[in-house]
Amino acid sequence: MGERPGTGTAGRRTGGGAVTQPPPSIPAGRGLDALAPPPPAPPRRDPLAPPPPWTGPPTVILRYAEVDTAVLPVVESGPPPPAAPAAPVASGGAGTGQVGWWRRNRWGLLALLPALVLALGPGVKDGYQRYSQAEYLEPVGVGADGWATFAGARIRLVELVEAPSVPGRDDRPLPLPAGVRLWRAKLAFELSAPETLIGCLHYLEDREGRLFSANPPELSGAGLSSPGCVADDPAERTLQVEAYFLLPRPATPVALRIVKATQRPRYARLPVG
Repeated sequence: MGERPGTGTAGRRTGGGAVTQPPPSIPAGRGLDALAPPPPAPPRRDPLAPPPPWTGPPTVILRYAEVDTAVLPVVESGPPPPAAPAAPVASGGAGTGQVGWWRRNRWGLLALLPALVLALGPGVKDGYQRYSQAEYLEPVGVGADGWATFAGARIRLVELVEAPSVPGRDDRPLPLPAGVRLWRAKLAFELSAPETLIGCLHYLEDREGRLFSANPPELSGAGLSSPGCVADDPAERTLQVEAYFLLPRPATPVALRIVKATQRPRYARLPVG
């Protein structure tokens, strides 16, 4: 049988001619909340925007600041600091309960030092003495004219005499130590260049081979400078130099030596008399 107009699912016509809509279909178990509008979508964040400010609970970091004599904690807020990496534990150290070799044998090593000094000391001292005595091995003597040619210069011992005293800074005779004699040497130099004998040293040799330096500290009150082998005027090529020596009273001088480190092992030896 066909359906009459106005009686289908699309609507019903009432007695007054108005059409009424059927109630919407509601799924079972949803109730009225199915009719609520959907929640708004969260706003999309710009990937280039800076991160939002910290909104979590503040992290308390304690440090101490001295105010007068009191030590007060200072509270700082901010994100939690990164955890510090764990320190590696060295093998054989305190973490493993083992003692290192040096620590285990330190007392034995300390006890060994005096033995090494006793064993090596005499040898080192003897070797140094031999080296210091043997570093100038080749004497350069004088010719028939009394001149020695050494390091590009000619040197002659003009005289060596015993001096009663040397004048002090106040022009008074300087008192000499007991048991010594004062000797004065006068030397002549002919230089091939002003710097020929820069750094030379004077020594007086006695009969036993001992060497005594010129102008020793005992004569410092006389204001004597190092005799040297260089003229005050660079244009001069000839000069005379005086040097004073203190020798023990029994010592007898036999030669005067002129040495220069760059000429080692050669040195000039000027005999006395």
